[in-house]
Amino acid sequence: MRLGLVASLNRPGGNATGVSYFTFELGPKRLGLLRDLMAGGADIFVLLNPKSPIADAALKDMAAAAVGQQLSVLHASNAQEINAAFPAMAQKRAPALVIIPDALFTGRRVQLATLAARHAIPAIYTSREFAEVGGLMSYGTNLADNWRQVGTYTGRILKGTKPTDLPVVQPTKFEFVINLATAKALGLEIPPSLLARADEVIEKCEARGRFKMKLPRRQFLHLAAGAVALPTLPRFAWAEAYPSRPVRIIVGYPPGGSADVVARLIGQQLSDRLGQSFVVENRTGAGTNIATEAVVNSAPDGGQGATTFISR
Repeated sequence: MRLGLVASLNRPGGNATGVSYFTFELGPKRLGLLRDLMAGGADIFVLLNPKSPIADAALKDMAAAAVGQQLSVLHASNAQEINAAFPAMAQKRAPALVIIPDALFTGRRVQLATLAARHAIPAIYTSREFAEVGGLMSYGTNLADNWRQVGTYTGRILKGTKPTDLPVVQPTKFEFVINLATAKALGLEIPPSLLARADEVIEKCEARGRFKMKLPRRQFLHLAAGAVALPTLPRFAWAEAYPSRPVRIIVGYPPGGSADVVARLIGQQLSDRLGQSFVVENRTGAGTNIATEAVVNSAPDGGQGATTFISR
């Protein structure tokens, strides 16, 4: 709603609906968890992408929750600026760091986790994917549950439901993950009360690197495939509704990342199930706003089939 993509959550209007990741709204919660870790009112550094259209609003929400704490803000809009930010924080003896959610940071999560460890800066991130590559802590939406809902909505739209009649889904499952291996490397003692609140504690850090699917543990195929969420319908019925027109899946991230992999899994599963073409398009840039704009501006039928969007 802040970007004007929908009129309201219950009645989106226009040609857009979807599943909210609710990640910006969780900033105060992340700040509180970091405060519990540091056991006091230590000042907090905040890293944000100044090119994000809603970073300022997210920062204001966090500042309102920073009672008795001072927030020091650093900007980074590319990999080079991320590299430069951490020595600057270390020089100022930054006690802790909060990352404002952004597609750039998600794509550079290995870089962020590595630099935070190198400069001994405790940080909290936006999703478990950060903790899995060495980030200290993360708090955010359960992405697997969100992807399942994306599959459900894809099925309903393909069946003929208008996006304007589908309310924007709000997440109900959230995850707090602590990487105990990183905590030990930083010389931090995690308070027992904080450990007790964690949904998962990682005791052995996996090798840092590019995204790697773990299908058995995360049940990626089950959770990400829209085919699981779709009702069983004859192929002929689907062909009648969408005669040979491809369905575009717009991804706001570069090829090879986790969102891209999920999109291709969804496309393959839906194609096998429904017998029609699904095409993945990567529209990167501007914190996924280019991809979002492509979806919002798509014609309701326009001869191109349906359009859906996968982001974080």
